[in-house]
Amino acid sequence: MTEFEGFEYTFEKVREENGLDTVRALYLTIEKLLEKIHDLDSDLLEYYSRGQWYSLYVYPAIWLSDLQTVPWLPADNGSRSIPNRLFHPDLQPILGPGFSYVHEKVGIRQGSKLARLLGIRQEASTEDVLKYLADLSAERGDNAEIVKPIYEWLSKRPSQETPLIRQRFQGSPLILIPGRGWFRTNEICWRDPTGTVPEAVEDWPDLKAFFCHTLQIPENPHPDLLARTLLGWAEREPRPDLPRIQKLASALCEQWDKLSAEVQNRLKSEECWPARVGDEIRWERASHISHIYLRDREHIASLFGNALPWWALDGLENLAEKIGVPKVSTARQEIRPIGSPQPDPMLTARLKYIWPFVVRFAQPSKLPDAAPQVQRVAEIEVRYHVGGRSSRPDKVESHLDLDQWCLYLSEKTEQRLAHHIGDALKRALEVPHLREFLKDIWDQIESTAYLKEILISWERERDVCLRDLLATFSERGRSPEAPSLVQPEREAECSLLIAPSPVPIASDLAQPHKVAREREGEKEGHLQYWTAVPTAVQPPKDRESPQKDQIEKDAMLEAIQWWLKRGYEVGDVSDRTRRGYDLEVTKEGITYCVEVKGTAREERISITEHEWHTAEEKGEQYYLHVVTIPERESYLIQSPAHMLESEANPRERTVTQVYYEIPFSAITRLAKRE
Repeated sequence: MTEFEGFEYTFEKVREENGLDTVRALYLTIEKLLEKIHDLDSDLLEYYSRGQWYSLYVYPAIWLSDLQTVPWLPADNGSRSIPNRLFHPDLQPILGPGFSYVHEKVGIRQGSKLARLLGIRQEASTEDVLKYLADLSAERGDNAEIVKPIYEWLSKRPSQETPLIRQRFQGSPLILIPGRGWFRTNEICWRDPTGTVPEAVEDWPDLKAFFCHTLQIPENPHPDLLARTLLGWAEREPRPDLPRIQKLASALCEQWDKLSAEVQNRLKSEECWPARVGDEIRWERASHISHIYLRDREHIASLFGNALPWWALDGLENLAEKIGVPKVSTARQEIRPIGSPQPDPMLTARLKYIWPFVVRFAQPSKLPDAAPQVQRVAEIEVRYHVGGRSSRPDKVESHLDLDQWCLYLSEKTEQRLAHHIGDALKRALEVPHLREFLKDIWDQIESTAYLKEILISWERERDVCLRDLLATFSERGRSPEAPSLVQPEREAECSLLIAPSPVPIASDLAQPHKVAREREGEKEGHLQYWTAVPTAVQPPKDRESPQKDQIEKDAMLEAIQWWLKRGYEVGDVSDRTRRGYDLEVTKEGITYCVEVKGTAREERISITEHEWHTAEEKGEQYYLHVVTIPERESYLIQSPAHMLESEANPRERTVTQVYYEIPFSAITRLAKRE
């Protein structure tokens, strides 16, 4: 049997009417007949013809051949098409509109035998699906509802097709991250703690197996991906987004050693780092004629102003060093003494006399055994040169020329010689605490007893032996050749006796926080507090009176209680050498320095010169805490060197110390009262 009875007539009518209902009826009728094909002769589907006596040709039955070759089946756009050019309508979500599909009203079932005989595509190939996904990527579509069925279909493909799928996703941007675009597998990760790299988890939470196992995207961003992200921002965005870059750069710094050499070189050579020039933020190279510079010396940086681009990322100096960002401190210094230099034999001799102590104190730094020569000039001008640029001139009062081994002092340094000389040594030699040490011994070099105690204190600070140098001095504490800078009629004031006075620790106040007041090697609960008493000239009465001592002790205990009640951890450092304050108080990682003063509502508060300069250096991290006794009222002034500058009256009490005296009325007027 090679054809159905009446098929030819019926098929012709269906083609003439061109209606969906008649097509559907014909299709369903033939499909039901084919369900019984096991009862029919196979000639229903095919017939045989003999060409030569030895060959046998098999052809489809005539009715089946007509259905396969005549354009009669309606497509989804309404046109008639040959069946083998059409796809099953269920494939449209994963193949897209680029193909023709049988009209859904025909009602083709999945697995239909007739559809298979007619050549209708009921299965999609992986190549077809990937091509459709590539078309969507090229069109920059951003509809996750269209893309999701494709990912789900690909996730169910046999394992032998995984290499092909993985290769296509690696080579082309086929991963959609809605709102951010299309990416390759090496351009995204599953989850990004930095919040800067595209991640898949938020948009495709149910497809982790497909993304992480089939496509092999990393769980966390690879360091190279972080670097490429930064490089991409620099290419696309005209202005750097500092908060975003700060977070990504922090992650890069932590994983720098995991970066490939190629990526490290790109980060060093391409314009991908934010630099600040005035109020402008722009992209700069790390290694270029217009370097980004680190402001590691703020004073020098201020002299260049906006002439240099400055590193704009906070706390990432380690990363800057890795990519070769230079420091402003590397600038070449040019010193120009203005005026004809005049030797100062007296100062040269005195510096020579003190120099053995300086050399020993500076260990392990290597200093020449010979002291520098002192020269007086009208002014000292400093310029800095870096990256082909020169800074504005800076005026300094002192400078130590290491090449010429000469100490220049301007005409303005008649007062506070130790301060200016110490400044010059500090800038040139970079020895910690050298300036403070020089100021301590400068006026006490003639007094062996007092000098010894100063050296003992600094030995603890620097862990270096200094006392043995006293053997080179006479019993009176002054060698014949040592010049004196003190007026003869006041030399007697320089001989001091040192008497220790014990101060007990109020350990019961230290709970729940421990008040750290012990010196290494001393007994717990007790420390030595040294008090200087001039032998020739008595100090002011308020400095030695027992009543004043008790007021200061009571004020200290009251101040400790005050800070503890407010949740601060309190450290009593009043016994530490030359701190310039009494307490260190810490809360939430922020530490303040507190100088405690007690008063019985007197007319002034006295601050030593060292305490005043410490307050200047610490700025807003320094508090003056004044406690009235017996009222126990607290007055706090933050940054007292600034707040009380116009009220303070410097006055020498002895040749060894300068005090800044402040009216108590100024304290009550300017302080925050507690």
